[in-house]
Amino acid sequence: MDLRAPVARYLPWFQVRSKYLPITVHHLMGHTAGIIRGTELAPHGLYDSWALRETQSSVPPGQYWHYSSLGYKILGFLLERLTGKPLKEVIQYRILTPLSMTNTHPVITFETRKRAAIGYCSLYDDRPEHPSHYLVPAM
Repeated sequence: MDLRAPVARYLPWFQVRSKYLPITVHHLMGHTAGIIRGTELAPHGLYDSWALRETQSSVPPGQYWHYSSLGYKILGFLLERLTGKPLKEVIQYRILTPLSMTNTHPVITFETRKRAAIGYCSLYDDRPEHPSHYLVPAM
């Protein structure tokens, strides 16, 4: 895989309206593609990835950093396309297994969630945090 190649070389359906140079794999990896975060309407991300063709890029790729979980979902589709395997298998066999990470899982399921650490957040999500606010388990 050429990190400087346009994403569309590997995912021909990937399209963003833009007057700038194409978005590359490197741009997605560095959160500098200039794309939106996504709507998170579906956990899989294919809908949001496809819907990018209805958006207009307002900045050149590579110029600004903006976190994009959608960009990483697109990278997942790219890895699935290149390897012919589901992303969870790619993560398991190329990262977790070689590092002997036996208590780490490539996806969150109902079963793995039972063993996950519990995070906490402020009871109030509609105002700034304050030491007097109670903490509750996060979603």
